[in-house]
Amino acid sequence: MEPRTTLLLAMVLTMVASNPGGREILRGPTMPVVKNYFTTDRTKVVLTCEPERFLVRINFTQPFRGVVHAGDKRDNCRIRGNGSHRYTLPVPLNDCSTTHNDATGSFTNSLTIRFHPSLELEGDEIKTLVCKFTTGDVNLG
Repeated sequence: MEPRTTLLLAMVLTMVASNPGGREILRGPTMPVVKNYFTTDRTKVVLTCEPERFLVRINFTQPFRGVVHAGDKRDNCRIRGNGSHRYTLPVPLNDCSTTHNDATGSFTNSLTIRFHPSLELEGDEIKTLVCKFTTGDVNLG
């Protein structure tokens, strides 16, 4: 039987609710939301899990001149925006601070999208990338 791959882009949601006293109550974290894409008003990130890497495709609503990096900020883990709207970042499963959990078969990394080339600003985005690989059932016979 062929190995199966599960694509995950995980984030943890925090909910804000108001109470009769007019104060906001912060509730969370709630259940993680798991999907292979994430959309904000500025970006759409799509994750594809491949045998040797995460493949991250990012579409921006405006020309992008900031920095995107996975894990650490080394050159092979980073994209510098040149004003385009679409970028692809391959992230090796054995590099760029990717971690592996043997028990679950998952690989995890963080993706940081900074909208300014050298400053961290409010509104920058951080996403957790997760690829889970399973072998399925194996029948010997």
